[in-house]
Amino acid sequence: MKRLILILAIILLILSAYILYDNRFNPAIYNLINGIYKKEITLSPPGAFDADNAGASAEYKGGLIYYSPRGGLYSTGGWHDGIYLSNPRISASGNYLLAFDGGASKLALYNNYNKAIELDDSGTIINARVNSAGFLALMTKEPGYRGKVTVYNNRGNELYAVFSGEKYIVDADISPDGRRLIVCMLDAAGDKLVNNILIYKIGEREPVKTLSYEDIMFFCVKYNRDGSVILIGDKSAVGLNGDGVKKWEYQYEGTLQTYSISGNNSVALGLRQREQKIVILYSNGTAYTYSDSKMDLKAVDINQNGVVAVSVRSVLFLDKKGFYIKEREVSSDIKNLHISGNKMEAFLIYRGSYQKINLK
Repeated sequence: MKRLILILAIILLILSAYILYDNRFNPAIYNLINGIYKKEITLSPPGAFDADNAGASAEYKGGLIYYSPRGGLYSTGGWHDGIYLSNPRISASGNYLLAFDGGASKLALYNNYNKAIELDDSGTIINARVNSAGFLALMTKEPGYRGKVTVYNNRGNELYAVFSGEKYIVDADISPDGRRLIVCMLDAAGDKLVNNILIYKIGEREPVKTLSYEDIMFFCVKYNRDGSVILIGDKSAVGLNGDGVKKWEYQYEGTLQTYSISGNNSVALGLRQREQKIVILYSNGTAYTYSDSKMDLKAVDINQNGVVAVSVRSVLFLDKKGFYIKEREVSSDIKNLHISGNKMEAFLIYRGSYQKINLK
């Protein structure tokens, strides 16, 4: 009997410790243990871009990648590639770095800084997405069509293509296993604008699922790491399972100002009504909200540990449940930010320079 009581006591202690740790930034708990578990924000010395301003930038493998009109792509670790882009767009997923020329035809995909794919005659690029396995969804304008989505593997081999004759291509993404493609299209032929969300199995001609919305205009479709899907629209965010079945919907209370999708089953929304709200949504529909009546949000970014949000000269850290951790003022106007892959640190982008901020 005593042994059973001891085992139950140990289990209760472990569960209590886990709950305490998981909610350590709840104000009541944080204020109680602040002397023991105190967080500090540090800033690295600023670094200068190669030109007066970076044309585009992204976090990649713990460093910062940026485009300079003087010489192409640069990393803060010393890597350089002399690709020329007139309207540079940069993104990263896992080991893959994607750079392309929006409105033109040039695209390059890098794997661990080595060029894996280079396209220079792909047609006019609308947008492009790469997933953590290196599968690429390339959205282009196509003669005789409203648009085209082409899927490539990480060696640059074309696997699949979808043509749209009447509807405009808005966005597309590849599932983590590379077996499904989701496409967002806009139908402007009738009296009302209609958003169509189509899910295709790679290799099959017809979509396996089609959803239509007249009251929401979606502009972002993104697969989560668990294979589910998040749709970001002007009035709400919607979660689908891998088969395209709607699981939840989060209707905005206010106007969507900015958003960020982590790829780790979560998204951060910046909403504005009477006060500023930062909403953290997970792929199961769970939502956490942080509100601030004084903050004027400029950008937000999210990873598996929490959120970093910036106003013009202020940086705010929230944990993964939206609890306030700490904030700090900076001396220059912030243009953008990029959170690190799995740490509570971020690159702050200024005009002509950048700076790393770290929560310790």
